[in-house]
Order: sequence, then structure tokens, then C-alpha cells
Amino acid sequence: MANQFPSDWKRSAPGGLRSERACEFCGRSSCRVFLGLNPSKLRLGQLRIHNLSPLPIALRCNGADPKEIKTKGSMIIPATHEQISCDLAYRVENEWKFQEHNFMPVRAKEQTQMIIVKSNNSYFQSADGSSGGFLQVVTLRRAASES
Repeated sequence: MANQFPSDWKRSAPGGLRSERACEFCGRSSCRVFLGLNPSKLRLGQLRIHNLSPLPIALRCNGADPKEIKTKGSMIIPATHEQISCDLAYRVENEWKFQEHNFMPVRAKEQTQMIIVKSNNSYFQSADGSSGGFLQVVTLRRAASES
């Protein structure tokens, strides 16, 4: 059916996704994106996921029900045993398409952010010009500050 998560996923209850503004555009022609969120708001050992792609995405993390993240949205996922199991799907023309399943380390003494983008930049391409997926995933890590 159109506008449904992949058939083996269950839709989460309404209001299950906490939506917050994840980025600001500087207005310059280079269209640089700033993740203008205060790092002190992300606890160590958690993963903040930003959707900067032009498409809605759905994530199923640690076996929980999938959550939809609209463009420019974000959500925070707590790690289990310093890792997160994550399934990623995206919606094109009212159809959900599964992209990948990954295990991501989320260390207890780090802040971790995952940014999902759609880019043709050569940074995301292999030597032969191919790309690993329709969407690209970037992971940022920041160690706890030493006091």
C-alpha cells in the first residue's frame, strides 16, 4: 500500500516522534548547513539523528517500532550496551523503500550524531563513481571534555 512503512515494520503511535528543528540555513549561496543545537543538550552515550535529506525517513532502532523523521527533523536514541541497531528507510512518491541495516557504536564517553543527507558529492563516491546507497549517512563523534 502507498504511504506505508516497509511491510515488516509497525507504525508507531501518533506523537511518538519528538520533532525539533535540527538545522538552520545561513542564507548564503553556498547553502552551508549549521547544526545549531547546543552540545550540552545531548547526553553522553546517546545518538542524535538529523534528517537533512529532502525526503522523509523512517528508522527502527534497537528493535523498537519505527519512527518517521521529516526533512530537517531530529530525534535522540539511547544506546544499549554502547551500540545501536538501526534500520533506515526513505519515502519516495508515497512508497517506503528500505535502504540499510547497521550496527553503530555509541560509546558512553562520547556524544554521537548521525546526519542523513542526499548528495552527489564525490566525498560519498567510491573510485569508480558509485555510491553505497540512495541516501548518505555521516557520523560525528565528540569525546567528553576533560575537566
